[in-house]
Amino acid sequence: MTLFEAELGDGLKRPVWLCIFVLSLIPLAYNNCGESNYQTSGSLENSSTIQDIADDTVVITDEIEAITIFGVTPNSAAANSGDRITIQGRGFDSGTAIAGMNCASVTFVSDQEMECLLSKTVTQTGPVDIILVNSVGLSTTLKSGFTFTAATAAPTSTPVPTPAPTPAPTPSPTPAPTPTPTPVPVVTPTPTPLFIPGGGGFRGDGNFQLF
Repeated sequence: MTLFEAELGDGLKRPVWLCIFVLSLIPLAYNNCGESNYQTSGSLENSSTIQDIADDTVVITDEIEAITIFGVTPNSAAANSGDRITIQGRGFDSGTAIAGMNCASVTFVSDQEMECLLSKTVTQTGPVDIILVNSVGLSTTLKSGFTFTAATAAPTSTPVPTPAPTPAPTPSPTPAPTPTPTPVPVVTPTPTPLFIPGGGGFRGDGNFQLF
């Protein structure tokens, strides 16, 4: 037996220096695993520790704001009103959807305000839950946050009566003027003076006068 060999088990011999080399690698491997300061093959260009990855995950989670509803204005409307409803809260984004209110259209105003234009075909009445879900999948529910009242009957238009035509007045015939008869002048005959020989005659007044 040489200095670098030893008897093992059933008589097999192994170099002592090989055992010493393997045993010397155990502390080194333990230290490297604890620090995790190695690079996986073909996965990352720059080495990154497990602790760094965990810290990054926590930061990303903290940046996501929870979605919340603070209030609704107005909080009731007629079922077929088609009113515009404003929802206040936080955590809204342009991809936020609104459920439970039968919105004909949804408008994103800001991260703290959304608008719902109610459909005019709603028939249900009573309280409903308002459910909001933003683009990252976070959701919130306001129980009985809005109430539909009975539908308003459509106003009946009063027909405008057609005025009866005013009959044209029948012109009265103009009577023909009655001709005024022209009076026939009465001619009073002038008495002819009667001359009587011997000195007498009638005067102009019809009396006889002697001369």
